[in-house]
This record gives sequence, C-alpha cells and structure tokens, in this order.
Amino acid sequence: MTKGSSPTDDGNFILTQEEEQQLTQVCADSSRYIFDYYGAKDFLHNTPRRILYLKGAPLSVLATPLIKSRLERIREFRKKSSKKSTIALSDYPAQFDEDRVDLGPLMAIPRVSSIQREYVPMGYFTGNVIMADATFQLPNASLAIFALLESKMHTAWLRMVGGRLKSDFRYSNTLVYNTFPIPPLNAHERGYLDRYAELILAARDENSSNETSLASLYDPVIMPATLRKAHMRNDKFVDSIYGLSDPSEEDRVAKLVELYQTIFSDKTR
Repeated sequence: MTKGSSPTDDGNFILTQEEEQQLTQVCADSSRYIFDYYGAKDFLHNTPRRILYLKGAPLSVLATPLIKSRLERIREFRKKSSKKSTIALSDYPAQFDEDRVDLGPLMAIPRVSSIQREYVPMGYFTGNVIMADATFQLPNASLAIFALLESKMHTAWLRMVGGRLKSDFRYSNTLVYNTFPIPPLNAHERGYLDRYAELILAARDENSSNETSLASLYDPVIMPATLRKAHMRNDKFVDSIYGLSDPSEEDRVAKLVELYQTIFSDKTR
C-alpha cells in the first residue's frame, strides 16, 4: 500500500470540463492521457477531477499549444522550488514529481476520515483512475482484502493504533495496514470473504446515484439498511475468522493484540 501520486504542477495538469473539451477537439489523441483524479475529498464525495497524465505521450500531443503552455508553466513553477529534487524535475515538466500511478484495479483509502463512521469508506476501482497523495492505494487488491479492511475488526485496529487529525481518523499504510494482524486463511474462507465484499459493493451500487457519495452512504445516521446489513454479515464472518462471536470493541482489540503478539514473536525467533 502506498500513497497516491503528487504532480507538483501548481494545478496545471488539472483540466476543467470546458478545457478538456477544447483540448480533445484540437487534439483527439490527447483523450488517451486524461484520467479521473481523486484526492480524499474527491473520493469521499464522488467529485473526481480530470488530470493530464502524459507518461508515454508522443511529441505530437506534447507539442499541442494547449498542453505545451501548461508544461512551460510547470517548468517555471518547479524552478522556483526550495527542493533540489523538484528543481531538477523542471527539466521534465511532463512527468509527475512523485509518480505512483497504477492504472490497473486498486483499492483506495482516504488518509483522513471521520471518526463518527463505523467503517472507513474505501473504494474499489476497476482501473484507469489516478489517486492523489491524500489517499492510499492498494493495487490489485483482492475482494477478500477489501472485506477484511471494511470490517469492524479493522476499524477497531485503526482506532487503537492509527493517528488523529483533530477528531478524525488518520490512516497510515505503515502503522495501520502493515501491522493489521490477519490469521491464516484457507480457500473456503477467502471465498466467503470475496462473496461478502461483493455484497457490500452491490449494496453501495443499489443505493447510489449521481448525487450519492461514499460520505453519505457511510453516515451512521442515514446509512442505507441494505448496506448496513451487508456490512453486518461481513462483520459476523470476519469475527468468526478470529474465533469471536458477537464481540464488543474491547473483545476485538484484545484478540487483535493477542494475534499481533503471536505473529511478531514468530517473526523474531
């Protein structure tokens, strides 16, 4: 799991709807280099921006005046940076500063999420999206991993070991994801986790429209009944994997700490 990408472009890779239309009218090939772009707020509220990602773009695209003028502004912006690495990248204005783009299937996790939610709303994208560094991304994540991370077991771990930004959860790939203890899973258990993940995603789709966001779907007061039931079924099964039945938050934390200590002890022998 890594952070998303950081363009360091002063906004010049970002396109409005009108700018995208204008650009694709004068250079049809440029459409191959325009993608949905999600920061944490965009991701939670279903308001993706559009971004140029010019890796591998031919000179015929880069030389398009509407693109070249943006690259010139990026070059000048980076030259004024106090970071030597960013200044060096001014010679490569078509490249992102921190390029961690993966256009394949991925999970996305907002780095900051409301502590009032029972689950951190995580996305499951089939591909061709770019994540900003306000999100974490997990390329080629299995549905089973999605089910585990969208459980109350994982929320309990996050609540215990994760950071805070004011009163919100601050997710961490190193402190939360990398340390989350998962018991050995057999093929039968993985298959059930896949199925429960599919039920959660289906319940989201059932309750979604153009005006619906993950933030509203996971509002604890108005969370749709079908989505809540899908999560409850997933929670019950995930709890059973850890040997628990109808546990409290304290029960989950105790079991996770016990498993973590066992795993850590085995790795240090």
